[in-house]
Amino acid sequence: MPQARPLDPNDPERIGGHRLLGRIGQGAQGVVFLGRGPGGGRLAVKLLHARLGGDPLAHARLLRELEALTRIDTCCTAAVRQVGIADERPYLVGEYVAGPSLQELVAAEGPRGRGMLERLAVGTAAALAAVHRAGLVHLAFKPADVLLGADGPRVTDYGIVRALRAGGLTPPPGTPAYLAPEQLDGAEAGPAADVFAWGAVMLFAACGRAPFGEGPAPEVMRRILHEEPPLEELPPSLRGIVAGALAKDPAARPTARQVLDWLLGQESMVAGMPQPMIAEARELAAERPPRPGPVVAAAEPWPQNPVPGFDDPVEAPTQIVTPSGEAPAPRSAQAETAVYPQLGAFGERTATAQQSAPPWPEEAWQTPAPAQMSRPEPPPARSPSRANRPLGVLVSLAVGVLAGAAIIVLVLWPQLRDSSGKTGGSAGASRPAADNRPVTSVPEAFEGTWQGTAINQRRNATFPIRVTFRGGETTARAVYPRNCVCTLTLTRGTGVRLEMSLRPNPGCKTVTPGEVVVTRKPGGGLDYAWAKPGTSLSYRADLTRQ
Repeated sequence: MPQARPLDPNDPERIGGHRLLGRIGQGAQGVVFLGRGPGGGRLAVKLLHARLGGDPLAHARLLRELEALTRIDTCCTAAVRQVGIADERPYLVGEYVAGPSLQELVAAEGPRGRGMLERLAVGTAAALAAVHRAGLVHLAFKPADVLLGADGPRVTDYGIVRALRAGGLTPPPGTPAYLAPEQLDGAEAGPAADVFAWGAVMLFAACGRAPFGEGPAPEVMRRILHEEPPLEELPPSLRGIVAGALAKDPAARPTARQVLDWLLGQESMVAGMPQPMIAEARELAAERPPRPGPVVAAAEPWPQNPVPGFDDPVEAPTQIVTPSGEAPAPRSAQAETAVYPQLGAFGERTATAQQSAPPWPEEAWQTPAPAQMSRPEPPPARSPSRANRPLGVLVSLAVGVLAGAAIIVLVLWPQLRDSSGKTGGSAGASRPAADNRPVTSVPEAFEGTWQGTAINQRRNATFPIRVTFRGGETTARAVYPRNCVCTLTLTRGTGVRLEMSLRPNPGCKTVTPGEVVVTRKPGGGLDYAWAKPGTSLSYRADLTRQ
């Protein structure tokens, strides 16, 4: 970590009871300060840019998410020791890592050699496996979030994106080059997005440049969604596993634990790694199955136009740790590298002889569908007491009268209305009885191509949808952004309401399967409502015939 510069005039002097000594750097999420703990040791203090406002419930939700970060304390993460809110801004206090970020090291010295790449792969995969085991996700993993100390890599800034969302705040846009396809299109994102970012980070370390090339953000996004990055500069021992991590379909990627398990199966991967890190990595890899990671609600799709300030430089390191309590213990002398002599083997640049490893197995890591919930049996009815029997008789008579009236309204009234030729009210006030009869195929009234804009109110995101129905068929065609074609299959319906399952066609990697209800609106048009069972994910659109 670079030398701290003096505090700015408006910077606080203390946060969370810790004295601030200077600024380490500033990034999109916040400012990182060098601090001193009560015992005199150095620590890092990250003050987030976001302001919470006066909502105490939002404060509580955000703090609950941030406090979960303090439960992760591994050899491969920069531990968070304390969290809080200062002047309506969240902060984290944690481990100070004396070393550059992977971003800085590669910028200064170029691509890494095989030995360091393999140890970096194990260390970062172990960190993400530990984060996912705790039920957290990173969702913004990039080279600046990997700090290289003399004892190995440390991953930082995990869990902050989800914590900000829990507090009702909008996290800053992530770095497009390391975002997974599902994040770019606003679909749900979970641990699989971190695995994609891990593959992209490893490719950056091997080739010294952004994995999907440079250029405007929309062009980089297009490549992430539709192109495969070149893997030739990776050592053969890593090509297969990185290719699996970079699968466009999140369900086809291995989990972080599976990545770690595979890496540890290669003898060369752990050569030269500290024994505590090896032992911890083996323990994480041995967990079967891993604790399920969270799925984060669909986020707003990445804006199609570049974000102002997206390419603006940031002060000092863009990485910036989520910090530590006391000064690290003294470490033995390490072999020197060109710019960062304290890194030893973890900073090695020279490529050594490469050995082949078995290719990553072509296996889809499908998440099992949630089990159907059974409806609980109703409790047995209790016999009424003798004193309540007269009242029960009266209630029964009243129910019978109401039931008879209902039968007249629902059954006899349509017949009387039809025989008299009168509507019994204004046109359109009630639907014909045929509209409510079950159907086994798409009614003629739905036929045609319909188009509209879907709105995800939770994330304030919008995107176009085009749906084509053909009367008498049991399927329909839905086209989502980036020409992603999906199939709607009728499960049940009536003349006015169709319940359908949505499944992306082969080649469509950015749409989440779910259940759709399409309803004819009295004034014309269709209401298109999508939801994913077992989650709060949903969006809806008003469709008009083209």
